[in-house]
Amino acid sequence: MAGTEVVLLLSRLGAGLPTVGIGFEFQVIVATILGGTSLLGGEGSVIGMAVGAIIVGVLNNGLNLLVVQSF
Repeated sequence: MAGTEVVLLLSRLGAGLPTVGIGFEFQVIVATILGGTSLLGGEGSVIGMAVGAIIVGVLNNGLNLLVVQSF
């Protein structure tokens, strides 16, 4: 999955930058929690995490389109 994401990101940016993923850590953790994985350990599902990632992506894009300030 990480390799597929790298190829998609490289095709969008047109360059391979080592710092392109900085700042995505929080979004990944939020998507995992929204997908149903417990912070105290346990199991999660790939489908649940994908749904969490879709929710985070839709919220991120929607707030960007509505020109909501980041602060």
